[in-house]
Amino acid sequence: MLWRGRLGAVITTAGLAAAALVSAAGPANAGGSSGESGAHAAATAPLAGCRAPAPHAVVRAGAAAAAASGTGAGSPPAAVFRVDQIGYPSAAAKLAALMTRTRRAGTGWMLISRHPCRVVARGVTKSNLGSWSHRYPAVWAVRFSGVHGPGTYRLALTALPATVSPWFRIGAASGLYARAVANALSFYQNERDGPAFIRSALRTAPGHLNDSSAMTFRAPNVSPDRNFPGSLRKYATGVRIDANGGWFDAGDYLKFVQTTSYMVGMMLQGIASFPTLLGGGHRHGGEAAGGRPEGVSFTAEAKFGLDFLKRMWNERTRTLYFQVGTGEANNFYLADHDIWRLPQSDDHYHGTNPHYLYVRHPPVFRAGPPRAPISPNLAGRLAADFALCYRIMRASDPGYARRCLRSAETIYSMAGTHWKGHLLTVLPFDFYGESSWRDDMMLGATELALALRSAGHASLPEGLPVRSAGTYLKDAARWAR
Repeated sequence: MLWRGRLGAVITTAGLAAAALVSAAGPANAGGSSGESGAHAAATAPLAGCRAPAPHAVVRAGAAAAAASGTGAGSPPAAVFRVDQIGYPSAAAKLAALMTRTRRAGTGWMLISRHPCRVVARGVTKSNLGSWSHRYPAVWAVRFSGVHGPGTYRLALTALPATVSPWFRIGAASGLYARAVANALSFYQNERDGPAFIRSALRTAPGHLNDSSAMTFRAPNVSPDRNFPGSLRKYATGVRIDANGGWFDAGDYLKFVQTTSYMVGMMLQGIASFPTLLGGGHRHGGEAAGGRPEGVSFTAEAKFGLDFLKRMWNERTRTLYFQVGTGEANNFYLADHDIWRLPQSDDHYHGTNPHYLYVRHPPVFRAGPPRAPISPNLAGRLAADFALCYRIMRASDPGYARRCLRSAETIYSMAGTHWKGHLLTVLPFDFYGESSWRDDMMLGATELALALRSAGHASLPEGLPVRSAGTYLKDAARWAR
């Protein structure tokens, strides 16, 4: 399922906040013991570190280690280096970690370059960052921010230079993150629903074209096994909306405003913070000759997500819809989680068979009556998304940006800040529960303040209810307390 933990990890790995990946050291007894000493050891240590085989990316212990090694007893390594395997920008702070069985400081480490093979930095463990597990009760900071030269490096223990990290790069951020960013963008493009899909090896046809005229329903009460009784209840007026677009929820074909609000916000924040890296490529996720990724742009993908959010919000009637599709149904109706199939199969799945009605025509659920208070977690994030839309697209698409800003202010003003019971997330709630909302409202207020300030008072759309950035800054400070 899509959500912060899954899609959020894609963006994180892409380099907006590059994640440290586990890398296991070879067999060692690391705890500050001296090992070899003297001039010979000092001369041969870099060579041993360069020649040491690459460690496994996953630390195996116990029976798993025994099975992997073919031996009768599995013993995890005594020391494990953790490094950023995407790499470290030359000018950035550089932090790795050494996990050990000992809590004693003073274990020596060295940073070795690959070409030529030599030691470029040394240090000893001083700062214990805390415990990783009972097996590794100490995690030591390994800092080498003073190394700026582009190249390939690895860390090794001074006393046992065969205990190493994987090789990693130091270089320009654009070069380090280019392929990861392109891969992240490709993930979103392959999750696209509706007629604006992008053809690829994974996607050969559009899906869920019936969503262009989707029926809206009352959100049902679901049982602990996530089923609902009977058929879904339409509203008396039989309201249909255009629910095309949006991203699949990763492992299924449901579409949620909650998860989309997170991802649109992350994309737009990334574009605002790193416009060259994330906002201005030529082809989306393409490759130039030689297999090197070209510059990528998340701008079109962020707008694709914004388009879906705008369809799920009716500015005229002040109505929010929060979900398209249902994972489970009951013994009569089958739903999304009951069937393995391609998305393009759904529009005509099993013809007119009533058991598959909610597969062919995914239901849309309304958050509440028109003008009803909006769950503050959703209100804050949606306000932030639409405010960011205005700030980023004000010059390139002014009409679209103005509509975004109006929706941002409207939704923010409708936040139910005296909310009772569960916050609104998805149906059922335990798919993606939330318990806090003040941080979301703070985000919404902050982005609204930045949006208003970016335009200047005279350039704002006419008739905007709030025109002062200071009003929202005061709100942001209030929500932050």
